[in-house]
Amino acid sequence: MRYRDELKVEYRREYYARLLGAEFTVQKNFTTLPKVAACVRIRNEARYLKEWLEFHKLVGVSIFYIFDDDSSDTTQNILAPYVKSGEALVWSISDKKCHNQEIVCADRRHDALHGERGFRDECLRTNPKQADWILMTDVDEFAYPTGAYRTFPQHLAQEECSIPAYYLLRWHVFGAAGHLERPLCGSSIEAYQQRGREDDIGCYPHFTCGDDKSPPICAKVLARADCVRHQGTHYVIDTAHSCQNLYFGDRKASQLKNDQYAIYQHEFCAASIHLNHYAVRSRRDFVDKFERGRISSSARDAQLGIADANSRTRSVPTPVIRDFIAGKEKHHSQTNKANAAKSAADLMLLEFFRRDHSQVLDDTILPLATALRQRLNTPTCLDTAWACSFVNTTQNTDLRQAASAWQLPLQHAVYKKKKSLVLFAHIPKTGGTNLNLVLRDAAAIENIKFCQLKFTELEDKKNIQTKSAQNCHMISAETDLSFPYVIRHTKRIAVFTILRDPIARLASQYEHHLAAGRIRTENLHRTHGDIVRLASPRLCSQLERDAVQCSMLAHPRKCRAGGFCTLFQNHQTHILAGAQYFSKSARSASRRSAANLLCAATNSLQALISVGITERLSASLCLLFHKLGYVHVYKRCCNGDTSATCSLFKPRTTEHSAADRGRIFSSTGILTNASSSSSDYLTKYVTDDILLAAMYEGNALDCLIYERAIGILQHELRIDNLMYKIDRTDFDLLMRHCRSGKQAADRLLPPRGTAYVE
Repeated sequence: MRYRDELKVEYRREYYARLLGAEFTVQKNFTTLPKVAACVRIRNEARYLKEWLEFHKLVGVSIFYIFDDDSSDTTQNILAPYVKSGEALVWSISDKKCHNQEIVCADRRHDALHGERGFRDECLRTNPKQADWILMTDVDEFAYPTGAYRTFPQHLAQEECSIPAYYLLRWHVFGAAGHLERPLCGSSIEAYQQRGREDDIGCYPHFTCGDDKSPPICAKVLARADCVRHQGTHYVIDTAHSCQNLYFGDRKASQLKNDQYAIYQHEFCAASIHLNHYAVRSRRDFVDKFERGRISSSARDAQLGIADANSRTRSVPTPVIRDFIAGKEKHHSQTNKANAAKSAADLMLLEFFRRDHSQVLDDTILPLATALRQRLNTPTCLDTAWACSFVNTTQNTDLRQAASAWQLPLQHAVYKKKKSLVLFAHIPKTGGTNLNLVLRDAAAIENIKFCQLKFTELEDKKNIQTKSAQNCHMISAETDLSFPYVIRHTKRIAVFTILRDPIARLASQYEHHLAAGRIRTENLHRTHGDIVRLASPRLCSQLERDAVQCSMLAHPRKCRAGGFCTLFQNHQTHILAGAQYFSKSARSASRRSAANLLCAATNSLQALISVGITERLSASLCLLFHKLGYVHVYKRCCNGDTSATCSLFKPRTTEHSAADRGRIFSSTGILTNASSSSSDYLTKYVTDDILLAAMYEGNALDCLIYERAIGILQHELRIDNLMYKIDRTDFDLLMRHCRSGKQAADRLLPPRGTAYVE
């Protein structure tokens, strides 16, 4: 067992070294592990304090410097055992100016100065436990390494990571995920798995953009105790001259130096540390958080009459709170400026909606959930999979709207040719461009009209409804399964789609964007580093995930499901689950967890009139034509006498098709190579364990959905007694890349859903 664990660590070290380039050699220095402390200021944080302490103990933080700001709840009782064990040192924030430099003392004089000359400087100045590194954070922020090592001491003991004066950790703001009341489950890291997409765009290359952004875009500091002298909340002001800096500027202007060493150092040592900022949690939690007041704004709030001048707390009228928790609040101000609020109620709504961003499903932290739950002795979360459990009982309108994505307005039994609208939901890089030509010709044979909607037309709701209602029998659109609710009218809607081997689809997607110039060309010297970064959820860059790439897409709405990286991560599952055309809060609800997303996609899959797979295109098309009653096309192309000569199924070359790169689909519908020069198209991806593990990690849900689609196709071909069959050998052949990817991921990566702490 010990050998296997060490092997996993060494593989993961290679994984990250490959990401950063062959010339950047990962070194380790474990003769002495550094001591890591966390420095925080708290006020009435009892509800989540133990969770925060135990989580950071899991990831190797062994010292806690805590400044208590007049807590009146059970904070002291929770801290008592940690103080007794020597893990925590607790001081009270002083109302008076600190004079004695020989003791630890922080006062309130500088509360409004972005944390400058406050308690963080006191942690650095005194450092009673002689910590080597100090994490400057808050109790609603959870920091954890995701690189080769899963504890801070081991991560920072790597030779490259032990050198700089400090690291800036860009936070990810996690929203309410549709929760009105507190979830009845174990921990925040399970209940809240969605964050804002704006975190990745923001004001790159700056690390801090200010609190008036939506959501606020900031960083926190991981400081070498012997290097950093003064700092604010989100930036460093002064360091020792002998220490190395990766960044320049200060305050809002902090950014990474533009040299190769600084970039590699930051990506390897800092960007691989994730900082989850649970700024909102449930609406009930947010009310409690708001009413206890903010340290940095207490003086301003008191001056505006929004907060009590003595207690610094804020009070909101009970009717406003009741409506807010029920999701029935009145419209809030569109400004993000806090000083524009005229009352505590206005400010509460402004701050909530500025922070409640839940577009990107990010469950990278979940491997620590089981161990944390055991330490807290709490039950697992159940309502993260409400798509299967609570659809029929929920009263929440957002959940109902999200649920409608997989409760499509169709019944197979009532489908009637020419009286039902047929929608082809075209998933990118599944052969759909070529398939559109087949469908166009098939529609002509059946004397019906085929319409292909362009990206610009997809944004014109009125035009779509008119065009689909009056003219077209079959519509093709590169969209997800929320689109039927844009075009619904008196006709019934029958939806079908084609899925593709997720590993092959990802490779094709990557090459497509590479050719289009959407992948950073300066990284091409790396050994497939870009595809590893884009495909792996734990690696997709915090800083430039889609700052430029999304705007370069012909249809930027594709990024709405979670940014540019979502095109490379479980994209087929996202398409089936739907939500592009729903409200922001409904989109959040549909992606509350991976289990919820998978359940929604599975339900959608079962509601389709037909589902096919790219690798068995002819069989998929014949089943579709059979279901749609296209008797002329079926007779011409789908019986044993004529199928081999059917011109409809012959390979096509189009602007975006695989044939342009030397790969075509044969008349049997199996992906083949048109020339020997392209014979290594997939080989270079599927024979490299590092690449394969990353590709599978980001597409594990797609592999499950693809397997279910094969099973549905296999079953439908059999019960409809069609000429095509999928036997066990075919099934294994179709699933070989996903299975190889899972094996590689099991060898190289820590298991999902369990703690893996070296």
